Amino acid sequence: PRLVPAGEAVSYLGLVEASTTHTKLPLPSPIDARARSSMCLMFTPDEPADTLLVLAPLEADGGVQRWQLTYVNSVVGGAEVLMVVPIPNKHNMREEDFTLCAVTPQDVSRVRASAATAFEPFAPPEPAKFGSARTNDTLSFGAPRGAPPPLAVQHVGAYQISMAANLYDLETRAPWGRFPSAAGRVSSVLAGMRQSYASGFAFVIAQSTQPTKDAGFAVVYRDLHPFLPTAHEALAAKARAQANLAPMDVTILAFNSIVLPASVCTPAQLAAPTLAGLDDQPTYRVDDSGCRMLCGRWESGRWTSAASLLRALPVLGAGELHSTTLLRHARPATLCQWKLRGLYRNENVVGRVASAADVGTLADTLEQLDAFVTLRASLGEWASTGPHAPQRVSQAAGALPRREGIGAAREAVLARHGPTCDFALVLVGRQLAMPGVPDRTSDAPAPPGAPLVPQAEMYLNLDVAALRGMQHAIDLDAQSFAFKDTPALSKLADGLDLSGSVYLRIAGTPTPPPLLPTRMRTVFSDGTPAGYLSTNAVNV
Repeated sequence: PRLVPAGEAVSYLGLVEASTTHTKLPLPSPIDARARSSMCLMFTPDEPADTLLVLAPLEADGGVQRWQLTYVNSVVGGAEVLMVVPIPNKHNMREEDFTLCAVTPQDVSRVRASAATAFEPFAPPEPAKFGSARTNDTLSFGAPRGAPPPLAVQHVGAYQISMAANLYDLETRAPWGRFPSAAGRVSSVLAGMRQSYASGFAFVIAQSTQPTKDAGFAVVYRDLHPFLPTAHEALAAKARAQANLAPMDVTILAFNSIVLPASVCTPAQLAAPTLAGLDDQPTYRVDDSGCRMLCGRWESGRWTSAASLLRALPVLGAGELHSTTLLRHARPATLCQWKLRGLYRNENVVGRVASAADVGTLADTLEQLDAFVTLRASLGEWASTGPHAPQRVSQAAGALPRREGIGAAREAVLARHGPTCDFALVLVGRQLAMPGVPDRTSDAPAPPGAPLVPQAEMYLNLDVAALRGMQHAIDLDAQSFAFKDTPALSKLADGLDLSGSVYLRIAGTPTPPPLLPTRMRTVFSDGTPAGYLSTNAVNV
């Protein structure tokens, strides 16, 4: 396929601009200007590493959506830290409205282990070479009568935390004397906050009480959109700061959210992905309990691990204000993982709530991939004709003892097609976040003089992708796909006959029901299935 070069990538922040047509498309939801200029300020000199941010919606309570943000830092050498973390507060929450939760190293270990299993690639690895009253009164910090009382300092696991509901509280009520690490830096920090957080944000002041290694806290806030505080104070070299780039080492796990890469990525980072760079892309999981082969016929699917991850998150409030508050998470529908490693724009990651259509789109893609893997594991690999026809790489499971045959065939099929499955899920995720993003272009012959316009709905030939690699796979736009069985589109110029090969729909919308069966996306150049295939065999 003719991919869009990195140099032609354009910004998707605020507007999506197709590089070939310069047509401007709005993002699915607006990105607040303040969210694009915020930072997480560290008072202590050591920068955290391997930060873990987990965002999970809570069940509806009749108000604006509640989100639980779990924030975990690990500092090299286990040093104590003091930070100020901004979170949205556009709905006038008070100090006592923010529920805090403790996160133990054991919780973090369970979250990390569940995430590793939930987002295990389909391609097999290469062989190994609260409710109580406030305890402090108006004078507990020496404040004069009539002045607003200082913020409570709450003990939350390994942290002492104060919640400032707005910038005014941060300026006038924050008990900086209880946070020794803030000495000498308060004025400069507040000056920066006035520029970026005049309104619409609350602040978590968190001081660790012991060396920090895989310990954190969670805070509940209300907002219409997902928000993850990835930006931090610019302490890098002058040239880097001028480019607004900052080194990041953070793993994002967001339930029921479509994260927007444009909030932190540079234009080059928004370019079409490569197989080698899949780890840099957001990846999504949905319920895979209906999968027969893709997730293993006798093993738990990846969604089971996603559910385990949610169960590892805290549900009991902590601290003096919410120690008896019990939380309940919303039913999970999607889970996104995004690992930010390296230089990114020094901003925060924002997103939008995943809709039922988003869930359906991801589920449809998973269903198509599972049906394809089932077909290949059960009846063998694609057999075509021509000088460049592929060789069979696995025996049909029916020729082997049932259990052993299925298992062996599945392993062989995933070794061949697993990378394509992982790549396809990334492509669909990008279409959800950036509709019409020009990742791939149709290989169908275009009318003379017609421009190569990336399409929002594409069809990727899974068999050719496994045979020749993603960089040389066959893609058809929706209009051309309707003619996939014609001689012009069922045989390549080098003689390779595509009969019997299967296409996958890549789009940011649910698949029309007539296209879900594999037989509707299989090439039948002579009107009948090719080779060993029969009508029943591809009716999956």
